Formats: sequence, C-alpha cells, structure tokens
Amino acid sequence: VIMERCKLISATEQNITDEEKSAAASEMCSWNRPFLEMVYNALECADFDYYALFVLCLLYAMSHNKGIKPIALERIQLSAQDAEEKNSYNPGLAERLIRIMSYAAQPDGKIRLATLELGCLLLKQLVFNKHGSIIKDVHLACLEGAREESVHLVRRFYKGEEIFLDMFEDEYRTMTLKPMNVEYLMMDASILLPPTGTPLTGIDFVKRLPCGDVERTRRAIRVFFMLRSLSLHLQDEPETQLPLTREEDLIKTDDVLDLNNSDLIACTVITKDSGQVQRFLAVDIYQMSLVEPDVGRLGWGVVRFAGLLQDMQ
Repeated sequence: VIMERCKLISATEQNITDEEKSAAASEMCSWNRPFLEMVYNALECADFDYYALFVLCLLYAMSHNKGIKPIALERIQLSAQDAEEKNSYNPGLAERLIRIMSYAAQPDGKIRLATLELGCLLLKQLVFNKHGSIIKDVHLACLEGAREESVHLVRRFYKGEEIFLDMFEDEYRTMTLKPMNVEYLMMDASILLPPTGTPLTGIDFVKRLPCGDVERTRRAIRVFFMLRSLSLHLQDEPETQLPLTREEDLIKTDDVLDLNNSDLIACTVITKDSGQVQRFLAVDIYQMSLVEPDVGRLGWGVVRFAGLLQDMQ
C-alpha cells in the first residue's frame, strides 16, 4: 500500500532537486501516506519503546530485503543496504532516530539497548553512500548533543561504583566481540512482551530495562559506547582511545625496561616462603611494576611483577 501510492508522483520527480525530493517525501509521509505516517509516529517513544522496536525491525528488514526493488524504497527515502548513489535522505526519519538516541541518554530513559543499537544501525545506513556520510550539519549537531548527554550520564556512575573500570572494559569487550544480530533479535519471542525491568524473567539484558544500580551503570556505559562509535563513524574518524588498556601495550613479566628516566621507589618484597627480596617500584599511567636491576646493564631492570592500577588495593 505504501509503495503503490508513490506511483502517482513518478512523472514529476525527474526534474526536481534532491532537497525538493526530500521535502516532498516528508510532506507525502504526512498527507498522502497515512500508514507510513503511523509507522514513523511509533518512533516517538520517550516513555515506552515497545512499538518503536517493532518499527525499527520493520524498516531494517525492508532495507535488507532483496525482493524489494531499490526504486520502491527510494519512494519513501529508505535506502537499501547496498545503495551506492544517494545524495539525500529522509530527514523526518533521521530526526526520529536521533530523538531515540537523545531519549536513551537521559538519566530516566526508557529506551532499551536493543532499540538504541538498531536505531544506530539504521541511521548509519540512512546517511551513508559509497563516498561517505551525507548527514546534514543540523542533524550531526543534534547527534553530538545526544552523545554529550551520554557522557554526562556515565559521569553519574563512575564515582559510585568501585569496579567501574572493570565494568567499562568488560562492556566494551562484550560489545566488540558480540555485536547485536538483528535476525536473532527478530526471532526472539521475548520482544513481544512489554518492556520489563526485572532480570527474573530471563530476558536478555539488552532487551529489557535495567534493574538496580549495577545494571543502570552497565546501560549508561553501553549508551556512551554506541553514541560515541556512531559519532566517530559519521565523521570518518578512527577510534584511538578505546579500549583503555591494550594487551600489546602492557608491561609483562620478564620485560626489560629502561629505568633511566623513571621515578623509582626502593622497597622490600616479602615472598610466600617469608623470604625478603629487594625491588624497585615503578608506576606508569596504567600499571605498577616491581623491577629487579639488571646486573649486566646499568640503568635497566627486569620486570618481576606487573599489575593494573585499577586492580590494586
């Protein structure tokens, strides 16, 4: 029904600019496409994202469906997954997706992580072509505002949780190794239930609301990661700061270090068999190390123990 109604305007679209097409598509969504308008209005979900998740699944499925002709998707300005030539996008849909991100970054946000991640995927697809991002400055500014809100949201928790750094690293590792599979999400019967806030239901964390301070902290961290990643992607900037600790950059036992420009603290280490050995304590940004001077090279030392500062008490 949505796509058949578009045939009436096919003869007049050839001689108008991309901006006029974008404006015309938005206007048509409001006046001549009541079903499409209903679908887009379901994305207004400040307090309840039950219907929004289904709409995002629908839009994602349509854009990835090989049986739908690209020209049919262009009528509603929903680009296919592999669309190459694209100079405009649906501003109404982009604004609704960005509002979902802004809602998710609020302290009392009711947006589930699955809804947010699917919204980020759709926005990337909506505003990208083979040459890069075509997002408008006003929409990018709104997205940056949502990202800043996510930063403030994380700051509410990092002083309250003693294991915040461990949670931060663990959530980043989990999101990197196990990104959301949209097909599995749409096959999960639990999303048919209204959003719940208790883990006793057995529903996966990303498909429900958080319960307790620990889960609220985890949610805030993930919202921050998603919006940060989206912002960098849209601006074609690489990730240079995450993860905070990289295994290849860490000092390891038996490494030989140049101690000439290091601040060292002489100390005595009591071993498990009650013996005592002399070591030097060296501290850098992420780690502390116990170093034994290298008898063969003046000013150098061999690492006998290295540990992360966040694990020390």
